[in-house]
This record gives sequence, structure tokens and C-alpha cells, in this order.
Amino acid sequence: MMPAYREIEKPKQLLVEGSDADSFFSALLKEVNITEIQIQNFGGINELNGFLDQFRRAPGFWDRVESLGIVRDAETDPNAAFQSVSTALGAANLPVPQCPLELTNTQPRTSIFIFPDNETTGMLETVLLRSVDEDPVMFCIDDYFNCLKEKLEYPPKHIEKAHLQTFLASRQKVPRTLHVAAEQGIWPWNSPVFESIKLFINRL
Repeated sequence: MMPAYREIEKPKQLLVEGSDADSFFSALLKEVNITEIQIQNFGGINELNGFLDQFRRAPGFWDRVESLGIVRDAETDPNAAFQSVSTALGAANLPVPQCPLELTNTQPRTSIFIFPDNETTGMLETVLLRSVDEDPVMFCIDDYFNCLKEKLEYPPKHIEKAHLQTFLASRQKVPRTLHVAAEQGIWPWNSPVFESIKLFINRL
């Protein structure tokens, strides 16, 4: 079932794909001390069209919303992911930016970010793994998954998600969510990996 939108309380709205992205951006906004952005979870990538159609009809949308950012995973094709979001915006009669990170000069302004970096394949987990790439435990995790490939007929399907969960399981106090991981100081927010994401939310 498509998630219901949250009552509009802030002039800047950030639409994200799923609960993990919701948790991640909640932590990031707190880290960079941005309070005027409200997060909306639109669910899965196939639910964005329906969510936007409902959201633009929400009480106060056209009066209160100054900017609208949308974030989704690139998966296997960042260009296709961008076009998918663009098509959803157009179908909802909302302004469509010409490229990722661009903020339209419209009412409301719109912008799109495609994880991990608007250019390569991957997802939110890709960003988080890159941020901890130099952690010594990653060598152990790589060895572990190389072993799984040899021993299992069907290794984990979503390998980056599995890598990230294994990394989190290596912590002394295992966090249950990405938000809890952030509260425990696991993500190095000063990593260059997060710079383009910070730029995106600051532009909103």
C-alpha cells in the first residue's frame, strides 16, 4: 500500500524512497541543522506517480510549498531513474528540472537527486558503504562475501544491502535502523561522499 502523505507543515518538501531513506535524511538534516525541510516517504519507485498525484492535491500544497525535492535510487541505470522521476513530475503537472541537482525557477521549485551520486549505478546503501570504505572491518566483510559466493548456490540477491547490514552487525551495539546508526555516530558525515547530497538539500 502506498504511504499516505504527512500533513504539510514546512515550505520545503523532500520526497524519499522508502523508510531507510526517510531515516537517513532525518539524521542528515539534524546533522547539518536544517529545520525547514519536511520529509515525505513516497514508498517504492512504482508508487511515486500515485503519491505525487495525491500530494499535489493536499491542503496547502500550492500555497505553502516553495520547493520540492525528490530522491530515488539509480539501481542499474541513473539516467533511466532520472527520466522516471521527471515523467512522474510531468504527469502531476509539476515543473521538471532538466538534470539532477538543478533547481527550477518555478512555483514550486523542483529538484531531483539520484543515489548514489547522480551518475553511477547503485542506491543509498552504496553511499553509506562508500563513506565507511576505509573502516578496517570492511576487509573482513569482503572476505566473508567472497566465501559466500564460493559456498552458496544462491548468494544474497541485493549484495550492497547485505554488505551494509553485515557492517552494522559488526558494531559493538548493533543499530536496528539507519537512523539509530546515525545517532550512534557510525556515519562519518564529513566524508566527501556526502557532499553532493548536502548540496542538494541546501539548495532546496
